[in-house]
Amino acid sequence: MSTVLQRATQSYRDNGLLHVVGAAFRYFKQQAGRLLFFCFFKLFRSRRVFFVDGKGFRYRFSWYNSTWSNERAVEIPLIWDIVQSHRGKRVLEVGNVLSHYFPIVHDVLDKYERSAGVLNEDVVDFCPDQKYDLIVSISTLEHVGWDEEPVEPEKVIKAIEQLRTCLNKNATFVFTVPLAYHTTLDKHIRQKTLNLSRMVFMKRTTRDNQWVEATLAEVQNLKFNDPYPYASSIMIGFVETKD
Repeated sequence: MSTVLQRATQSYRDNGLLHVVGAAFRYFKQQAGRLLFFCFFKLFRSRRVFFVDGKGFRYRFSWYNSTWSNERAVEIPLIWDIVQSHRGKRVLEVGNVLSHYFPIVHDVLDKYERSAGVLNEDVVDFCPDQKYDLIVSISTLEHVGWDEEPVEPEKVIKAIEQLRTCLNKNATFVFTVPLAYHTTLDKHIRQKTLNLSRMVFMKRTTRDNQWVEATLAEVQNLKFNDPYPYASSIMIGFVETKD
């Protein structure tokens, strides 16, 4: 019996038939609204481009996670382009994100998501047998130590440092995080104490999810989930190792 059917059966037992019918109606109404938005963006916004470091990228509009409405629209094409440029090399993704949009061949580390091929380890304890040429992470590190029990605000800093030790020589670690979500991480970003090679900032400028590159000063006072759903700004952090 499917999970949905199990929930419906339990709801019927607890609340009666009218409650189940009403819940089903609200669900299908919501999904119809999602479908309309998805089709609109696919038809009328699919050629839109954003720029990072002077390079143009197409926005990613996918059904999964409603990417037309949030920061995934820019994070996914940017990070996927970097992954594609490292074909044939050892690549690790922290947080199981890209596999929901593309067929992948790289390693994936995710403490919580159970899926075939995913390594379920805590990032701060991760010590691979072989180091990586590229490590990427899409809006995952802000949850480390912040949305866990016990709360450890500095754990994300330990995670970044641990991943740095997993890099080969002449390797790159690229990660995105939303701003105004994890206050301790925001503090380190503002004070530039993460020991990154560089930071790139982007901010959302319109309700229909257009993004532009920005400066730290332009994003540091923006809020999360206000005035737009989810992130109003993101940071793209780069760690680059040398010989």
